[in-house]
Amino acid sequence: MKHKCAGACRDVRQGMAPKARQTWRIRHVRRSRQAHLFGHRSTWLRQAVAAFLLVGLAASTSAEETAPSAEAEVSVRDVHAVALELAADIEALRAYIGAPAVDDWTWSITEAVPRHLFYMAQVLYRKSNELVREMTNVPSVAMPPLPTGEVGEDDALALLTSTHIKLKGVATRMRAPISTDSLAAPSARPAVVMASMVMTSRQLNAMLHREFRHPDVYRQIENAVGHAAQLANGYPPLPPLEAGRATADVYRQVIDSLELLRRLAVANDLAALRLNFRRERRRTDVVVADVYGLATLAAADLAWLTPRLREDGAEAAPALPYASPSPIFPSHTYRLAFVLVTQLRTATAGQ
Repeated sequence: MKHKCAGACRDVRQGMAPKARQTWRIRHVRRSRQAHLFGHRSTWLRQAVAAFLLVGLAASTSAEETAPSAEAEVSVRDVHAVALELAADIEALRAYIGAPAVDDWTWSITEAVPRHLFYMAQVLYRKSNELVREMTNVPSVAMPPLPTGEVGEDDALALLTSTHIKLKGVATRMRAPISTDSLAAPSARPAVVMASMVMTSRQLNAMLHREFRHPDVYRQIENAVGHAAQLANGYPPLPPLEAGRATADVYRQVIDSLELLRRLAVANDLAALRLNFRRERRRTDVVVADVYGLATLAAADLAWLTPRLREDGAEAAPALPYASPSPIFPSHTYRLAFVLVTQLRTATAGQ
C-alpha cells in the first residue's frame, strides 16, 4: 500500500532527531495502514468492529488520520504485514498470561495461493473468537459470510484485520502490553505467509482452554466427504473399523487426500496447495489440532474445487449414508478419512 501523505509527513519530521524520525515514521505508517484496512472492507466487518466497541474491545484510531483510497490494490505483502503484527501481539499476550510457547513447527508448505491465506484467516478468526470468549465472557461473533466470486488477498486481509482488532481489544481490556518488537519484512510468497499463519494458529491452540478433539476433526472430514461425493459419484462402502489407530494415522490419511486433491486440481489447470507430502507423512509428533487444521483446508478446497470441475455445476450432495459414531475415537476418524481418500482416487482415475 502506497503511503500518500509524504508532504505533510515531511513537515512533521523536520527538526526531529534521526532516531525520533525513524520511530515516528514506523508508527505513522502502521497507523495509516490500519486506517486504510479499517475503511476498506464491507458492512460485516464494520458491524463486527461495532460490536466489540460496545464492550470496550475495539482499538481506537486517530480521527485526524486520513485513510488512503479504498480502491488501493491489496497484495500478499499487505496480508503478511498484518499477520506478523497479529502474531507479535499474540506472543505478547501469551507471555502476559503465562501460556506455554510453541516451537516453530509448521507444515512444509511449498506452494499456496491467496485463497489458502483466506482459509487460514478463517481458522485464526474462529480460534480468536474462542479466546475472546474464554477471557472476557463476550459472546463470539459469527463468521462473516463467504465472499462472492473469487477469494483474494483482500478477503484474507479483512478477516485478519478483524481478528487483530479483537485480540488488541482483549489486551487493552486486560492492560496487557502490546508488542514493541521489530517485525520481519513481509513476504510476497503465499507459501511463506501461510506458514507463518499456521504457527500463529498453533500458538493460539496453546492459549485456549478448549482442546481440539477427534469429533472436531470428524465433522470437517464429513464436510470434505460430502463435497467429494459430487466428484466421485457418491459414497463408497464404509470399511471395517480398525481399532488402535492414532492421531498420526489420521494425519497421514488427510495428507494423502490433500495430495490427491492437488493432482485433481493440476490435471484441470487449477492452482492447489502443495506440501512436502513425503516429509509430512513421516511426522509422528502431530496433535489433534494439527489434523483439524489440515482437514479444514481439505474441506474448504474441495468446496472451491467441486463447482469448477462439475459441468452441470455443484449441487448439494445427498446426506452421508454413514451413522455418526458416539463416542468418536481416532479409529473412527481414520475410517472416514479413508473414505475421503477412496473418493478422491476415484475422481482422479476419471481424469
